[in-house]
Formats: sequence, C-alpha cells, structure tokens
Amino acid sequence: AAEVTVMSVVQGFKLVGFAAMALSLNACIIVRSNGGEFDDDEPGFDDPDFDDLPDIPREDRPDDREAQRVRQLFEPLTATADPDPTNAFADDADAARFGERLFNDKRFSSDGTIACVSCHDPSQGFSDTRQFSTGVGGAVGTRHSPGIVNPGLMKFVLWDGRADSLWSQPVRAMENPAEMNLKRTEIAHLTIENHASEYEQVFGGMPNLLDVPTAASPGDLGWQRMSGTQVEQVEDVVANVGKAIAAFERTITCDGTRFDRFLQGSNNLTRQEVRGALLFDEVGCAECHSGPNFSDQEFHNIGIGSENAAEAEGRASVLAQLFDDPFGGAGMHSDDTGAGRAKLDTVDSEPTDRGLFKTPSLRGVTQRPRYMHNGSFDDIRRVVQFYASQDVRQEGAVGEVASIVRDLSATRDEQDDIAAFLGTLECR
Repeated sequence: AAEVTVMSVVQGFKLVGFAAMALSLNACIIVRSNGGEFDDDEPGFDDPDFDDLPDIPREDRPDDREAQRVRQLFEPLTATADPDPTNAFADDADAARFGERLFNDKRFSSDGTIACVSCHDPSQGFSDTRQFSTGVGGAVGTRHSPGIVNPGLMKFVLWDGRADSLWSQPVRAMENPAEMNLKRTEIAHLTIENHASEYEQVFGGMPNLLDVPTAASPGDLGWQRMSGTQVEQVEDVVANVGKAIAAFERTITCDGTRFDRFLQGSNNLTRQEVRGALLFDEVGCAECHSGPNFSDQEFHNIGIGSENAAEAEGRASVLAQLFDDPFGGAGMHSDDTGAGRAKLDTVDSEPTDRGLFKTPSLRGVTQRPRYMHNGSFDDIRRVVQFYASQDVRQEGAVGEVASIVRDLSATRDEQDDIAAFLGTLECR
C-alpha cells in the first residue's frame, strides 16, 4: 500500500499481544503504518527516557505511613483488556496487524485525506491537539477526540457511550459525514480493492460484490434496491473491518506506570506525588476515577458545556440507539449476541438525567493535549483547578451537576499535589 507509508513513534503507550513477545516493557515502540511491522533497530527504540527510574533520594521520599496508606487505597493494573465475546477476532494477531493498516489508511475517507490516526495521534496519547477534529472537506466535529487508552477495558465507547462494542465505533467514524464520510458499500468495496489478501487471511473468502452499488447506505435508493443477501454480505465485510481495527486498538495499552511500580514496592515517588495520591482519594476524585484503570466507566454531569443543545444532552440522548445498532454487541453481526444483550440489560435502568458523559481513564492523562468532551482545557492543572473551584458549570452545560463534583474543594497547594500525582500515571 504505497499510499500508506508514514511511520510514527508511539510515545509511552505500549502495544501488546502480537508484538509483546518481542518487545521490552520499557521500550518506545515504533509503529509502522505500512502493515504492522515492528523493528527494534529503528532509532528511538531504546529511548533513555524509558529506563527504570532510580529510587527517589531519601530526603524527598514520603513518610512510610503515607506510602503504606497509598498502597492500601490503590491497586496496580493487572489486566489491560477484558474478553470480548462479541468479537471472535478481538485478540487475533493477524486481525490486529490488519487493523493497524486500516487504522492508518486514508483511503477509507471520501476525499482520501482522513484516517483514524488523523484524530487519534499516537504522539498525543492517541488523541488530537485540536479542540475539535477536522474531517473530510474541512468539516469540524462537535466533541473532542477521546484518547485511546486500554480500550479493551471499556464497556461503552465514545463520550456518550453510543457504541457498546469497540468494533462498532470505527464504522461510525467511517460513515460520519463530519469524519470520514463514506457510504456503507464504499467501505466494503475499498476493503476488497485494497486489502483483499489481508482480509481473507483473517476472515476467509471475500464475497462477490460486483453488482453492489459503489456508494450506498441504509436509506439510499441504491441500498433499497439491494437484495437481502447483498446487504448481509456488505455488512459482514464492514463489521469485520471494525473488528480488525478493534483488535489493533486492544493492543494499545498503558500499564507499568511509575505509580504501578510504586504500588508494587518501588520507592520511586516523591513526597508531593504521594500527598497528591492521598488527596486524590480524600477530596473525592476517586469517586469517579476509581479502580486500577482510574474510571468507574459510568456517566456523570460535571458541568462541562457543549457546542450545541443536541450534543449537550449526553448519555440520555443515545440510549435508544444501542438497541438498534447492527454493529452492536447484540446485533446480527456480533459473534455472541447473548453477551451483547447481557450488557444492554443494564441500559434500561440507567438514569436519564441530562448532561451525563463518560468518565475517561486517567492513565496517560498528562500525555494528552486537551481535556473534557469539549476539549476546553489544554493543561491538566487547569482541569484540577476547575474541579476545585466549586464553580463547575460552563456555558452550554445542561442538567444538574453531580454533588460529588459540586462538593470537591482543594487549596492551590493541594491542586499542585494532585497534578503531580497524575503525572505518575504516564504511559511507558
């Protein structure tokens, strides 16, 4: 694929699974967009910044009791992905290699300028420096591109959780007019034209789509004229494209941070960082950013505004979509519809409050350029200050701000301590 030759360095994030056997945990990993080849002879592989840090000098070490208290409050991450029975190829090495190619392939956009990597930049924590990403034709999105960090641990994907499977999210991006702007049949045709051998190596034989319209999606006249078999064949290919990209994304992991190593007994945190960890729990941050991945995976109103009224509604506005998604865990292209339906059983009992958005993981948080679903902050200290100010309501926010957020407070010195702690969660 001559058009897809850019090479990028993943700063800090690890890729595991098909690459793990050959890679050091402390490596800066080279990711090639030309087919998933990893080369430890490339410049940057042994970046000294990723060497194990020496113990902190004794005079700057925390009190032993404080260190022990932190180790009691938190637990290191022991798994970077949960099983996904709805995707039979979730942990398939060939699928992940294929998915990486697709992730970087700009031909999967209507004008050949946008790929997944365009808005999920490895050098920016798989996020975007722009507040709102730009799609084909200069179209501007309405939410900030979330970082990709341990996505295999996420129950729902995107800020409002409108995708219940990791493999349905790429399909949404490809079909979104403000992102990659493809018709559903275009995705299938592009796969056959450019990646037939890779597809067949993972998923088996390609269907014959010669009589299928070049560019048609549900609701189009061309789609309505397709036979049921043609529709099923097209959607099978599209679903498999999503499953391959999901397999790749599941290899983007963040564990073994300085904080994880501290929890396992290393004396590698400063007094301020340990104070920050204790304050993180004490003032209430851990109420939502809980567990080893620092996310409760729930949806909360934290008073952040949105670009328009429809976007401001958040989780409540997308609940019905979860039951009608052909690429969802309970949809016809799922490899285990029972598991998909079990996940959706909890949706009916979810609150329908306005303005609820998903709690992101804080792993690698200081390696991202922007924060919040509207990308309104570009410095982690400003985020901490926003929460601690008790004036947590931006213009354009709707609904009632969660009480835990309203009640959170911290002095300026305490805010600095919390920000220092968050720096210990940087991905290696």
